[in-house]
Amino acid sequence: MIEYELIKRGAVFEVRAVRQLRAEVAIVIKYLHDLEESERKKLVKEIIRFADHGPHPNREKFRSFKGHANLFEIKASQGRILLFFAGEGIAVLTHGFTKKRNATPQSEIDRALRLRDLYEKTFGEW
Repeated sequence: MIEYELIKRGAVFEVRAVRQLRAEVAIVIKYLHDLEESERKKLVKEIIRFADHGPHPNREKFRSFKGHANLFEIKASQGRILLFFAGEGIAVLTHGFTKKRNATPQSEIDRALRLRDLYEKTFGEW
């Protein structure tokens, strides 16, 4: 099972992050801690911007995945954070990864989808 922790309550979205049951920190927080400071700052800035203003109109900063309903990514340099929407005004971050190729690896998409399904089973449909 999973839990979530509140990351940021902004003017537009409450941003939550998936956390494994009994884990000390959310999956995405662990990812951010492991990044170099400059990369971490860029991604944190994008998360705060997203919470306060909603999805960035620039596809280089925020995009959806074709063929995958309700799955998106926040982007900064090579850092990526995947997320989905869980009801009115709630966005849930699943995990982050560093992109090394043009296309997002299918394994990262599959991981986000599994976490999204677990969230739905745990907290109900939205």
